[in-house]
This record gives sequence, structure tokens and C-alpha cells, in this order.
Amino acid sequence: GTSISTLSEDDLCDSHHCRDMVATTEFGDIRFVQDRNGVRWKCVNRVFLPGVRGDGWACAELQCMSAPHGVLTGSFHYGQSCEQTVTTVDAEEVRDAPVHPEDYDRVEKLGEVPSATCASAGPLVSLDALR
Repeated sequence: GTSISTLSEDDLCDSHHCRDMVATTEFGDIRFVQDRNGVRWKCVNRVFLPGVRGDGWACAELQCMSAPHGVLTGSFHYGQSCEQTVTTVDAEEVRDAPVHPEDYDRVEKLGEVPSATCASAGPLVSLDALR
């Protein structure tokens, strides 16, 4: 169904660093949503984003480009698919982003982030395994 909401101001990334972190994070609590204006977003629990302040979700707007840091090929809004490269508005590639509109949830399904205790348990094990 179509969303009737937009993201809250608190959910939006407020820096280039935040948007880059959202773009490149591929583990943890990640959601892909579309708002009532047809804008698509990747949202990540801030617990998984080093150097990003605050609680809750950090969301970066998505668009369709010819390549990372290439030419804009479409807004990637509403029913548009992206047959090339999904990026943030800063042109950073979002490799895990779905390319078809039906693969995005409505903003209303974003909900609250899981508790920090539960959310942080998984990645800490993963990071320790890398050492």
C-alpha cells in the first residue's frame, strides 16, 4: 500500500558522514522504506553507526544514478525502478538497496528501533570475530 506519512526530522541524517555511514552499513537493524511523497530511504539503527549522534533511526534519501558518483538517471520515486546504481543523495553507492518499488515498506512500518542491548549484541560478536 501507499504510505500516508513522512519520516520525522529526528530520523533524517543531518550530515554527509551520517549518510555515508548509512550507505555502507550492511549489517544490523536496516530498513528500506518509502514515504507519502514517493521518496525512498535506507534507515539504520544509530547504534550501528560510529560517530553518528542520537538514538533511533538514521535515514538517507536514495536516488538512481548511472554509477556511484555518476550521472543522475532518475528520482527513484513512486513506481520507478532503478536498473543502474542506487545511491544516497550524496552519490554514495548503496549496494544492499532493493531496485524495485515493491521491495520498500511504507514509512509506517519503520517503527521504533530495537533496544540498544539487543541490537548491539550481534555486531559485537561479529566484530570480535574479525580481530
